[in-house]
Amino acid sequence: MDSGMVITRVEVSELVEPESSNIVAIGYDDDSQKAFVAFKNGTLYQYLDVKRELFDDLRDAKSVGKHLQGVFLKEGFSYEKLERTEIYLKEE
Repeated sequence: MDSGMVITRVEVSELVEPESSNIVAIGYDDDSQKAFVAFKNGTLYQYLDVKRELFDDLRDAKSVGKHLQGVFLKEGFSYEKLERTEIYLKEE
């Protein structure tokens, strides 16, 4: 890793590693109502204004990738790709 590279740390209330061919982890932060999706290729996205129930549905979906496509992207949730960012579970 480049020693000059800045890494941002995002802390979430819940962090899950689903069984998925493309997704390595999903996370949710109750305080900001943001959902996070980390892909196996290293890409991390945050989805804005996500209600807890919608994240729970994503977490519990038979296929997280299909649910992400069918609900989060189809419904037009605002999202952004996060560069040089790592996701962690909040410490209590």
